[in-house]
Amino acid sequence: MASVLIVDDDPDIVTLFQEFITLRGHTILGKASDGEEALELLQSFESLPDVIFMNHRMPQMTGLEASKIIFRMYPTCKIIFISADQNVKSSALDAGAQAFLVKPISFTKILALLDEI
Repeated sequence: MASVLIVDDDPDIVTLFQEFITLRGHTILGKASDGEEALELLQSFESLPDVIFMNHRMPQMTGLEASKIIFRMYPTCKIIFISADQNVKSSALDAGAQAFLVKPISFTKILALLDEI
């Protein structure tokens, strides 16, 4: 099963992700409400998460900005980008995201991506 970091500023989405993902046997290593908090968490972990679910529009630091820094610091990280803003899709994938999902998302697709990665 995968270990996961959830990065999203909407607490309802974070809770929904957490409940759904843990029900399927995956482990939530942490939750962050913006890119800066995600970077702080990653630096505090003993081992990196298998997957990071990254939202784009967040306060302090966007998901795209955070993803670029994460890939520089931890090139083996796997990020699944999730956003309602399809304009950042190519930028997210160019930065190194494994996949880009458009909100609203399908949890069936999320599980398939977790199994694939």
